[in-house]
Amino acid sequence: MGKSFIRVYKEFDVEDVSKHLLIFGELLATCNNCSKLGLALTTRTCPECKTEFRFATFSSTKERESQMHKIANMTDLIFLDYDDFKRVSGKLKAKDFFK
Repeated sequence: MGKSFIRVYKEFDVEDVSKHLLIFGELLATCNNCSKLGLALTTRTCPECKTEFRFATFSSTKERESQMHKIANMTDLIFLDYDDFKRVSGKLKAKDFFK
């Protein structure tokens, strides 16, 4: 059998993930901490806010399918599902809003 990617569930501090998350687009990436755009896919530290990236996600399924194998093999970043991250971080923001 060949290798393939499957989703694995693990607890993380969502605030920590948010601060150290690199979001891959089709050609470039974005720092989730400061929203710096146009980062190279190989960037490991944000040139703007100096955040060290520990987590990565793909902003759409299309990019994930076409680039996951290439990028995952050249990095030690922990990959997350973008929809999972947005859902959980949205819940936490809403909870804080109603405090």
